[in-house]
Amino acid sequence: MKNIKNSLMNLILVITSGFLAYKIPLSAHILKINSDKILNGFDIAIYTTFFSIIMEALRYFFDKKQMKVTISIIERQQDTSRLVLRPESALENVELLLKISVSGVNRKGKSKLVMKLPNYFTLQVSRGASNFISTGDDAIELDLSKMTEPLSKKNLSIKREVEFNLSLDIHNVGNLDSIKFDFDNFIRNPLISLDSRGLTIEQKGQ
Repeated sequence: MKNIKNSLMNLILVITSGFLAYKIPLSAHILKINSDKILNGFDIAIYTTFFSIIMEALRYFFDKKQMKVTISIIERQQDTSRLVLRPESALENVELLLKISVSGVNRKGKSKLVMKLPNYFTLQVSRGASNFISTGDDAIELDLSKMTEPLSKKNLSIKREVEFNLSLDIHNVGNLDSIKFDFDNFIRNPLISLDSRGLTIEQKGQ
């Protein structure tokens, strides 16, 4: 998705630069060249470079104002983001580790982070439980505001870890699920950047 956005932005910059090069030519006043095609090429390059510099400056400024949140879920023993469950796993608990990293400017958001679970999984907090984590029958909720509330407004840099026990109620060979945290609605603070790395759970036979 990020690559698509960048490609669309580059296309818009080129089209805008071409339009301005046609309406407001600059090179003709600077360079003594008789070829309109060459002059037009210089104008497009000038406008494209100008707008690219502005976009990078805005991106840099916006980046400095953001709160960056990185969340990853791994299978603790193998330290991997892919978990394979076999029939005997229905009788065992699997340890999962949730890693949370927050940096930048402390921002408050109305949206919470939610990880929804298939109904044949049971997930319970085993270590690191706090007021910012709440569990339900089919979801786990992470409240960023509660986690960062007592901390400073600027230069935020924290890491948290929460351990879970995952149990499989019913083993279904062939099931493939991907679980990760995401905002619970579309209304979110644009100054909160989320990098959510999920866990893939595959159920196999013997």
